Amino acid sequence: MFDQEVAVRADHGLAGISHWYVCFIRVIAIGLVPAIALVGMLRRAAPLRPGWTAALAMAAAAAAGAFAIQFICPLDDAAHALFGHFAPVIFVAVLGAVAAHSILATPSPARSRR
Repeated sequence: MFDQEVAVRADHGLAGISHWYVCFIRVIAIGLVPAIALVGMLRRAAPLRPGWTAALAMAAAAAAGAFAIQFICPLDDAAHALFGHFAPVIFVAVLGAVAAHSILATPSPARSRR
């Protein structure tokens, strides 16, 4: 009987991963509003480490989207949560770290006087 239970559990390892891409897109879309607000505030700041600053700001914005998606998404499978809810946070954080210098480019004094 023990062998049959193990065999049944082994078949359903990634059963809930089928619709992960929908939540992946939704997390990023919902996180756009806080990301725009954070980038707007951080562009006026003088971060000492722009890579870390942009990565953490983008991770916070995507985490806000992941938090909001918890109320919308009916799937509670662990694989779906990993790929659809957690992976976009990591993806956006890495993207923010890579594009930090272009995201957090300080505005020139001529532009800020307008």
